[in-house]
Amino acid sequence: MRASDKEYLDGLFAQFRDEVLARFEPPKDERPLLTPRMVADQLSVDQRTVRNWISSGRLKSVKLEGTRRVRPEDLDLFITAGSVDQASGPRP
Repeated sequence: MRASDKEYLDGLFAQFRDEVLARFEPPKDERPLLTPRMVADQLSVDQRTVRNWISSGRLKSVKLEGTRRVRPEDLDLFITAGSVDQASGPRP
């Protein structure tokens, strides 16, 4: 096998590997973690409501240095699942 053939095959393999890995790697969500207050503001609900959702397990969260944070993708799932009471409307 010539050196040029090896380089060609190595390049082809690298491209194939990258394409396969891209299909199986979950997309990385680079949005920052949200505080309960940020979630409350986005959903127009009281911060205590968000904390109750977290405590009850309805809204997934992570504990970071003693405080709770919500991953943006978990908030997206929560909203998509219809867990937000649409009848509550914006808070005064």
